Amino acid sequence: FGSKTDTFASDSQSLSQFGENEDYATGGADTSVICELTCGESHSSALVPHRIVRQMDGLRCAVLFISSISGSGGKSSTESEGMIGTDARVEGKVMEPSPDPVAFTILDSCISKKNKQTTFKLHHGRDIVMLPPSENGTESIIVLDSEGYTLSEFTRTTIKDEVGTDTIEWQKELTVPIFKGASSVDDVIEGRRILALFTGQPRLMIVGTRYMDGRTCILFSNNLTPPLEKAGKFCSLSDLMPGNESQVISGKEEMLELYLQQGEEVISFAELPSKKINEQSLVAIATQFRVMIISPVTAEILSEAPTRLACNSLVPMGSHCVSYCSASSATGCGIAKIRYLNCLEMDFSSGVIATLPTPRCGYAPHLLLAVRPDRFIYLSSHSGSRLVEYGENYNKFFFPIPQTRPAFLLEPMVANALCQDSDSVQTTLCTIVERFGRKVVSFPHEENEGIGCLGTGLTEKLYSMLKKYNCEEAASFLLTGNSRRHKNALSKVLPPWIPMQFKASTASSCEHALQVLSSDDRYLAEYIMSPADAMPCALPRTTDPTSILSKQLAIHAMQSGNISDALRFLDLSGSETSERTLIQVVLSLQLNPDANVEKCLRGIVGDETKNSSRKRRNSCSSSSASIAALALDLKRRQVNGKVPLEAGECGKISDEISGQWAKQLAPSVQRGSRVTRSRNRLVDSAAFAIAKNEEKYSEEGWRILPDESKHVWSTGPFGEKEELLSLDRFEEWLGKRRPAIMGKTGAEMAADTGKYQLDKILAAAKDNDSDERKSQGEEENESKNGGWVPGIGEGRDEENLSAYFRFSEGADEDSNWRADGISDISKHQHKAVIYGSEAADLEATTSYVDEGVGGKVKLLYDLVFNERIDRDRTAGLLVEVARGSSLDVGMLHGDDHESRKRCSIECWYRLPNADLVTEEIILMRRSLSTPDEEDMSKLCLADNKTHLMWELVLLASGSLELRTSGGSILNSSKNNDTCDIEEKQPA
Repeated sequence: FGSKTDTFASDSQSLSQFGENEDYATGGADTSVICELTCGESHSSALVPHRIVRQMDGLRCAVLFISSISGSGGKSSTESEGMIGTDARVEGKVMEPSPDPVAFTILDSCISKKNKQTTFKLHHGRDIVMLPPSENGTESIIVLDSEGYTLSEFTRTTIKDEVGTDTIEWQKELTVPIFKGASSVDDVIEGRRILALFTGQPRLMIVGTRYMDGRTCILFSNNLTPPLEKAGKFCSLSDLMPGNESQVISGKEEMLELYLQQGEEVISFAELPSKKINEQSLVAIATQFRVMIISPVTAEILSEAPTRLACNSLVPMGSHCVSYCSASSATGCGIAKIRYLNCLEMDFSSGVIATLPTPRCGYAPHLLLAVRPDRFIYLSSHSGSRLVEYGENYNKFFFPIPQTRPAFLLEPMVANALCQDSDSVQTTLCTIVERFGRKVVSFPHEENEGIGCLGTGLTEKLYSMLKKYNCEEAASFLLTGNSRRHKNALSKVLPPWIPMQFKASTASSCEHALQVLSSDDRYLAEYIMSPADAMPCALPRTTDPTSILSKQLAIHAMQSGNISDALRFLDLSGSETSERTLIQVVLSLQLNPDANVEKCLRGIVGDETKNSSRKRRNSCSSSSASIAALALDLKRRQVNGKVPLEAGECGKISDEISGQWAKQLAPSVQRGSRVTRSRNRLVDSAAFAIAKNEEKYSEEGWRILPDESKHVWSTGPFGEKEELLSLDRFEEWLGKRRPAIMGKTGAEMAADTGKYQLDKILAAAKDNDSDERKSQGEEENESKNGGWVPGIGEGRDEENLSAYFRFSEGADEDSNWRADGISDISKHQHKAVIYGSEAADLEATTSYVDEGVGGKVKLLYDLVFNERIDRDRTAGLLVEVARGSSLDVGMLHGDDHESRKRCSIECWYRLPNADLVTEEIILMRRSLSTPDEEDMSKLCLADNKTHLMWELVLLASGSLELRTSGGSILNSSKNNDTCDIEEKQPA
């Protein structure tokens, strides 16, 4: 019973011998004895410390002693004389003593050097429950007597002796029998352990042995006491068990009983915590054969798992989940694993958290100490003794150091959440996924540290569990980073080691399934999501697993009645059989008079307005395209739903269709099924909306996506970022006695907001040389290309960065930026001029943009206008874009500069109170300027639209509008149809 002070090593020995500089510590610890638990008197010299029971606040603890001499027999004893732990007698019959504690003492856990405890007092008792202190500081305990038949309540009091010294005494207030009126000795149950449950209705659990056959019995008091206002509130013995002061229980019928198997003994138990006051807490119980979760209300086993325990510790992980350490052999040897048990169905009731490594030398028993949000702690040490040499301090002893390993608790925490009431499952799941779910960036760790960004902790069993219990929103977010409400944003599909077929079947929507089928090919994913808007790319071949799996998903969607999803899967599959099925389904949809299938048919045939007849014949020569073309021809010739025919004339194919799609082939040139795709372009997804089913979002807790910055591996355990495990070496993953942590220095360098992805983007600008670099070779390359900067839009990530303004000039003491402008910190070194700078300031950022790693990137500031700007006043940030520069992207480019045709602009803006915004605000605009134009400031006038190409406007209602010079308007609050927008543009 002691506390660790410093490393145990003599001056002549190197610290490395004791694990200071080793990956695996081989030494122990220097521990000072604060109370020696040996009994010097003759009557108690045979007592050995056995177990520690702690108070809820940790101020005090009780140490229980067992007798090293069992079955010795003797006479009944009192507290003042006789041996402790004598034989028990019931109705004149002597009962053999059991190897249970017979005495206890109560010690103060926190003792200063000034008030060091040197003695303790022994009390009779087999087990003890320490009640939480009352509001006035009264402390009480409930004691099971050393014979196991009565319960006593003690209260802590302070008594002054003759000298005036305060002495702590535990005075007995009440003693009652457990059972009264037993008809015979066979009906007697000898109590061996007790446990008080304070959550919900206060109850007392008693573990005993039936005298008749020796079977272990678990008893729960059938209490009618109302629930306490909060868990752990002060209560007494009368609150825990029914009855009055003179008689606690009149018989066994007052208790709920649960008998275990013959020869099964209770090793340990623990109350599972619950935050709900009215909900009765459950109890986890471990025997030598199994681990169980039991309900005290019904005394029924809710869940159990057969196992062999490596240690007797049970660590609660929630109101319906407990963790423990199992062994592969009956002796506790072999492979040890940290497992969990919950109250779900059999297939999901248990699982593995981690497998412990086998010791290098011999066998070492494992002891699970604690499970924390990001790690678990266990002991693995050999038992032995230490010889004290002459002159050494005999109050020192070897103390094993625990090992720490990272833990990923998403699976057991989700299982615990699914056991809750249906009303709170989604809210709890959302919180758990936010804290323990997917993590796609290594921030705040460096790239080679931390848990990485590949979905560590996501398992196949987790997805199966969510799919089984219809938690589609949680599964969608963990899989793709989006919920069913947020389908357009593309993110990484995690984890990569789970088979694609399993992930696709887990996806809750067609969009997410298509994202899985893209195999993290961003260009393919963008094209699949929006074929009409995205740049075409290579599609999977018909023999590719993606094509085969897409066809299987189409069959499943058809069976489920999702016709629109089935059409999109068939379109991606591209095989000849898929094409035939696609055209048959599309034509069958015409049975609905409201269905318009012309868009689908045009997509299958090809774009007639942009492709020549030769290209159309080459790209759409399949039978499905021929049938689609024939269907379009017949629909065009229809009058009032029928094709007009002359008298006696049969329907015939037009000359155009006959010449392009029904070309006769000689048998020698005909061929069978195609191996290549029938079409190299996909049909616009909007065309399949004819059979779209209305989606219903019933899981209200997922309206806002979880914030990844609140992940436990970003914020740290219990919000302490400096305590995050570094995990910078492989040995850290296997468990270390002295694990490396980030520390305060590392936590200060890591920004709390934003995403670490920006640090990667700014890696090109972290050196001063990159800010000023423009080599002679690059200048020559630009001159050869006629002033066009090469490679724009062709790279990946930071290589595609055309400009980046962080307004870092705000850190300068002077305000030269008002006249000199703002510098672009990318390699292209653009310059932005601020008009109306007298009304602006550069202030510390209030955005959620990543501030970057200190010392590596420039500081981040916001451009703030501090007064109202009238519409006839020039104000704004203006950047001149030369033809062929890195910012010359988005418009006015042909096929020679295909990569410049698209761009994305990211900015952050914040407005004052909504009541102050009475008119629209121009957030962004692009205009043309003539070479002879001298006053560029006119382009910053709100009403100057002479050379306007497009602008992004914030309306007073809060909506955004994108306006073009051609008259097209795209409003963020409306459901915009791309086809309607194209019709507004002038020819």
